[in-house]
Amino acid sequence: MSPNTSGLESTVAVTFKQQGENTLMALVHFGLPDHEQARGHAKGWTYFLDILRDQFGNGSRKQYRWDDAHRSVEK
Repeated sequence: MSPNTSGLESTVAVTFKQQGENTLMALVHFGLPDHEQARGHAKGWTYFLDILRDQFGNGSRKQYRWDDAHRSVEK
């Protein structure tokens, strides 16, 4: 459980589909409460999926920090 779901469980479904020599990955996170903190999961997933692509898509071994995904957004 994420601390941003008000203690409620949510579900993440991940599917993989071959597309020629590539793989399409789809991620759906559902069962999230309807509030701003829970909607923030989209930012987190985007950040970590970019890392996944960087790490496995092109062989990069760049170092990432958990705190980088949780920086406050400047308005």
